Amino acid sequence: MSIQIIEKTVFLAVARKMFEASIAVKVNENFYPCCREMSSERIIDIVASWHTLNWDSFENEYSEGEQMPEREELLIGITPPPPTAVQFLKWLHCIRYNINHNCIPRQNTTDLQDILFLDRLIRDVSKAIIEQLPDYRAALWSTYNLNHL
Repeated sequence: MSIQIIEKTVFLAVARKMFEASIAVKVNENFYPCCREMSSERIIDIVASWHTLNWDSFENEYSEGEQMPEREELLIGITPPPPTAVQFLKWLHCIRYNINHNCIPRQNTTDLQDILFLDRLIRDVSKAIIEQLPDYRAALWSTYNLNHL
């Protein structure tokens, strides 16, 4: 596993998408049930936690004998435009890949809960994207028709 530091702008864009998802009412590729009615404060806390865990993972991986870059604080204020659903999903996968469980103390249940939420968000976004695909929408639900395959 090769941990890399993820750009701050990625975390800001992820937070922006989560802010929008927290108030979404239309069910489409941008509707994620786990974000519904989530407070802005909770979104900021969870994205900041992922940012910190990414840095912790990087430092844990490369701390011996290497010059470490200076850790950047994540301040969520003005955020970039939200990404597409597919780009959002790709960044969530990137964040998940670049967090090493070994750097989380077992007694730190908050960080573990934040990782579990990330896993759930990845599932929700994946499901939302798949359900909007034309082939998926056209596929049969509870019947089998050889001409429809």
